Amino acid sequence: MIPPGLTNPAPNAGTSVNVWYATNRQITAPFKLSDPYTTLRDDKLNYGIANVWVPENRRRGSMGSIWGEITQKNQKVKYRRSDPMLPSDFWPSLASKLKTSPEGKVVLVFIHGYNVNFVDATKQTAQLWHDLRLQGAPVLFSWPSKADPKKYILDEASVEYSELHLEKFLVALRNEVGSAQPIHVIAHSMGNRALLRVAERVQKKLNFGQIILAAPDIDADLFHHLAQHYGKISTRTTIYVAKNDLPVSLSKQIHGADRVGAPPYFIQIPGIDTVEVVASKKLYEMGHSYYAEFNPMLDEIEYLFKNNPKHGAPIVTPRVSTKECAESEPAYKIEKACWRISKIAK
Repeated sequence: MIPPGLTNPAPNAGTSVNVWYATNRQITAPFKLSDPYTTLRDDKLNYGIANVWVPENRRRGSMGSIWGEITQKNQKVKYRRSDPMLPSDFWPSLASKLKTSPEGKVVLVFIHGYNVNFVDATKQTAQLWHDLRLQGAPVLFSWPSKADPKKYILDEASVEYSELHLEKFLVALRNEVGSAQPIHVIAHSMGNRALLRVAERVQKKLNFGQIILAAPDIDADLFHHLAQHYGKISTRTTIYVAKNDLPVSLSKQIHGADRVGAPPYFIQIPGIDTVEVVASKKLYEMGHSYYAEFNPMLDEIEYLFKNNPKHGAPIVTPRVSTKECAESEPAYKIEKACWRISKIAK
């Protein structure tokens, strides 16, 4: 029996997703299609297109599983290959894709978090793009994470090193696709650290549509000082936080300071929405990637990207307005700037 929401197509049915990428990782020597970039830093940006297969027999929001492969009910998202490109070829290729895309096309820029290798970053980007049901082009910025949970501190240094590379890429992207083309951004976890500094520096050079700050692993006090720049470079910026997010909670313990993505610390900054994601799942079941895994979250982000509402405009999704946003101490009570998405687990 096939679970609700799944169909039973022919074997190998699915969608081929091209992901345009820029990375400051070193190229594997000799180059390998199956593992093209290392965890080492490069002093320049490398460009290309990665191809990822998103199977039809897969639950929305899932990367698939071994058991799903066996049963053919939740097959894995599969990386196929990467083709490096010179910038002189990369930008025309992206422009061509946008030119031939249907009306309502967008550019989605994804900035991954800690403990992610290049191949997994391309798969995450493709899964998001497919499940958000967008038209246009998915674009990945991949910084040189060590892809090792024990090397958290090394990743902290690498994401800081990557700030100028990200800035260079985003400025070039805006210039190449034109000021009228909507560009939306999702930064996950530690990837938020690079984006925060970029937002501070390029407020007169960039204009984005929606900026999604998903599970931000970033110092809350630092964010409070710098985050006002998001309102200057975006139509709307939304932070998603979750009390059940174990990695961000552990980061809070490691640093001895509040993290933006870990309630009960809620940010109240003009131009920024804070949304708490409340799940019925237990702490260890929910995971750190809830923004890409649950239908209510995907539905909300899809709405934001397709409609590009301004800050303060109504959101037609299952948000519940609340004075507290969570069962928090009186000092953290917030009016109007905070909502919750509840009953997210089916």
